[in-house]
Amino acid sequence: MIATILPSSSCFHAIDYNERKVAKGNAELLEISNFGYIGKVDRYTPDELRDYMMEYSSRNDRIKYPQFHVALSCKGNEYSSEELREIAHRYLKEMGYDNPGQPLLIYAHHDTDNNHIHIVTSRIAPDGHKINHSHEKRRSLEVINRIMGINENQRMNEAISMAMQYQFSSVSQFKAILESLGYETFDEKSDIVLKRGGAIQGRIGIKEVEKKVKKALVHDKAKIKKLRALLLKYRGLSSSKEELASTIKEKFGCSIVFFGKADSPYGYVLIDHKEKVVVKVLFFSRKNCIKNTYDVGWKLRDLYKYILPTQKTTATPLLLTTHTLERTIAKQIIFNCISTTYQQKLVIYVGDKQKLCHQIKLSYKSNL
Repeated sequence: MIATILPSSSCFHAIDYNERKVAKGNAELLEISNFGYIGKVDRYTPDELRDYMMEYSSRNDRIKYPQFHVALSCKGNEYSSEELREIAHRYLKEMGYDNPGQPLLIYAHHDTDNNHIHIVTSRIAPDGHKINHSHEKRRSLEVINRIMGINENQRMNEAISMAMQYQFSSVSQFKAILESLGYETFDEKSDIVLKRGGAIQGRIGIKEVEKKVKKALVHDKAKIKKLRALLLKYRGLSSSKEELASTIKEKFGCSIVFFGKADSPYGYVLIDHKEKVVVKVLFFSRKNCIKNTYDVGWKLRDLYKYILPTQKTTATPLLLTTHTLERTIAKQIIFNCISTTYQQKLVIYVGDKQKLCHQIKLSYKSNL
């Protein structure tokens, strides 16, 4: 059993996300509690649910991101949706979200081989105080392990054993596999340290991992192109990198692992759990080259914040960045920045805004 705390939101975007699944027949609303008259007389609408949750959360206007969104997932059909709902209530009680009058939505998703549910509620209690979120991820791990009777040390050893069965061509890729299995990693002297839920769980020797490193595989270009297309498609339906990664894993059994800081990734790999192989879909050669440009393109509407008319014509969009990049890197960034619906030519100026040192003209349709 895995409990994943998903990103918070100021506008409860998790409701729209789950309701889109319901509209497509891929999910159902298992429970709606403490939403007043909504859903009791007539069929509710997603807007009514969202507006109610925002109005409820307005009793504490100091909290900017009141959404609490959690996914509980089991292996295969180990637990039914109803059993997962019962586990969810035990989980919410121990996490402090069982207050009388607390609005709650529980959705069951049916679009993957693993039964899973999504929980949406507010971080604000009915009396207006913020529910304790200190060490939230660590407490979440402890709670779900306690409910399920899981031994964390045994789980870690199983995760390392499983990761060793994958095909990887570097220690970094091995660490990416562990991250896809729910662990944070960092190097300490000659060891890779595994961290989960904010606590160190154990370690493995780097030399031991290096013995398993294999020569980099030559991946099928058509397969990589298909994977990129899937990422582009579902990126437009996701509000964050975390939500995209969750969707790709649920639907295709693949994990996306980003390299770099949370707000400025410099590349990512895709881990195919079915084939047990790491696919390097996209990687940038400079770690600090994309502070803004990658984030710009995460959602199409964000791109317009950075597009300005050129001096020559207002018809040609312009993307400015203060980083000096190689031509190929700029192409890769644009590949990630624009939607397939945005196929105009771009004029990209790379360098200082006053002294434009490099100009690249690029059509999105060109071969990347």
